[in-house]
Amino acid sequence: MFSSNRVFAFLALFFTFASLFAVVRAAPVSDPAPAFNLVARDDGLVSGVVSPRGVVTCAALGCNEKDILKLLTKLHIDLKILIGKLDGHANPWPIVTDICAVITATIELLAAIAVNISVPGELIAEIVAILVEIIISLATCVTLYGPLVTIAIAIKIDVVLLALVSSCCGLIPTLLVELTAALVVHLELLQTVRFVLTCLTLHLKL
Repeated sequence: MFSSNRVFAFLALFFTFASLFAVVRAAPVSDPAPAFNLVARDDGLVSGVVSPRGVVTCAALGCNEKDILKLLTKLHIDLKILIGKLDGHANPWPIVTDICAVITATIELLAAIAVNISVPGELIAEIVAILVEIIISLATCVTLYGPLVTIAIAIKIDVVLLALVSSCCGLIPTLLVELTAALVVHLELLQTVRFVLTCLTLHLKL
């Protein structure tokens, strides 16, 4: 017979991939990026050069890190307020919806930042620290609810966390390696919550 832990693990994996498939199907097809040089930006984000493949890049030490750190710091502040409401008693679903919304909004802004094709700068440590804090804070508050509710909440959050981590790691060389190393010490918590997609992206053992 299967143990309850194995049943929960199977349910978590099944519904996680089902949720991801639904998100992918619902996602609109983006127009191809224009192939021209960017000169100035009204939103204050770093300017760069559009590569032949349509990817905006920059090639200086830590050239995009201030912009990334600015967005993640704002996200961290917003999430602290929302996470504080997940106390194990309040109805989690409106709060989880808001959490997913603010993360998704940040991901959309990250998409406008140039990709660093040079080397990371000194701000990468702060970026890693904020991402770790966000992931661990979300994982911790999820455990305050019962097993079935925890699985359902974790699945929804895992999908947007995957997108956030992937977006950030795609902007800075070595960020994936450094973030994985920083999260290894929290592996037991991540395994308990079953952030399946996020762990797989970071090559963390489930």
